[in-house]
Amino acid sequence: MRILVLSNKCPPDYDGGYELSAFQVAGALRGRGYDVHVATSHYRPTFAGVKSDPDWVHRIFEYREWPNLTKSGLARFAEDAKRVADMTSVGAANADALRDFLKDNSFDLGYCFGLHGCGLATAYPFAERKMPVLWHAGNYLIAQDLQLRPLLKKNRLAHRIAMHFMSGRAKEMVFNGDYSHIAFLSESMKKEFVGMGYNPPLSYIISRGIDFPVSDLSETRAPTFLMASRIGEEKGYDIVLDAATRMSKSNPTAEWQLKIAGNGRPDYIAHLKKKASDAGIADRVHFVGMLKREEVLDEMRHAYAFISASIWEEPFGRTNIESLACGAALIAADTGAIREIVGDSGCADIYPKRDAKALADIMMRIITDKSHRAELSKRGIERIKSNYTMDRILDLTESVIAEVMRDYGR
Repeated sequence: MRILVLSNKCPPDYDGGYELSAFQVAGALRGRGYDVHVATSHYRPTFAGVKSDPDWVHRIFEYREWPNLTKSGLARFAEDAKRVADMTSVGAANADALRDFLKDNSFDLGYCFGLHGCGLATAYPFAERKMPVLWHAGNYLIAQDLQLRPLLKKNRLAHRIAMHFMSGRAKEMVFNGDYSHIAFLSESMKKEFVGMGYNPPLSYIISRGIDFPVSDLSETRAPTFLMASRIGEEKGYDIVLDAATRMSKSNPTAEWQLKIAGNGRPDYIAHLKKKASDAGIADRVHFVGMLKREEVLDEMRHAYAFISASIWEEPFGRTNIESLACGAALIAADTGAIREIVGDSGCADIYPKRDAKALADIMMRIITDKSHRAELSKRGIERIKSNYTMDRILDLTESVIAEVMRDYGR
């Protein structure tokens, strides 16, 4: 069976877990005998590493970064509309590129992993050919764009205007694409989709899996709390600094450090650094910049705990299961899919997402209660082995693919 995976970006040029998952699943399916290829974007100008791809990765798409909004008032409204239109319109050119690629390459199934930087219209040639297609939704792009078919019935006026009047032929490709089969990262994410007004005819749950050996819990660990993600307000960094400040004031002699790995807007990172300085904890809070994935995993293997502090509805959060697999105690905000990830295993300490006091109490217990910390680590390893191995995720993927193909009569 021949499968073509569509992805925004592809390692070694990638930003986050979504693009990494697409590449990992493609390679793992090849290991099970499927003839899988990946169509993705060209290397970005900012990529400074070694350009190295297997012969089954095809870089044919244009990719656009979502720009930040910088204006206010009506100017911000116009800026937002233009931004959406630009990000949508790039899909028309990418659809042409995919159409040309498919002239010389035949596939049985298209497997689409989030196209927020390439545009939903990129996948339209699949619908043109009535080719079976499965979407793996790791963001809300499909629901955001498709809920805008009714011009005057939904929110986000700038988005509606952009989609209906400024996106050219890409709009028609987006609206006429095939989104009938969607695999969600979690039930929580599916619920958000439905709440946004889009309920796919057929849906499935396929989470992410671990592709590296889990910890045997023999590593030496330091009293370090680790955070690793895009550094933005929605990731809860302000809450964590508030909690760290509380902890420092209540027990100034306690030994701990907070490491923050990742990139973000310079102004927001500057805000966080000033906040730590004003609170008198700058010597405990370390911004280590963007690390390679192996470096992040190594930090997880030697930290007391990993903090997942998102204040938005995080669809899944790859770092949640990675930290569990690395033996770090997981501290997580009660948002999005976290309770699905943890289940009834008791492998994480969960706190109300904006409650800095509750978070501070948990962080202090992690430092002072060795047996509790060890129990969280042990249960985390057990949870990964029972629910999030790559083999289990591939079994689910194969089952869903078979169901999709049957539904298309193939």
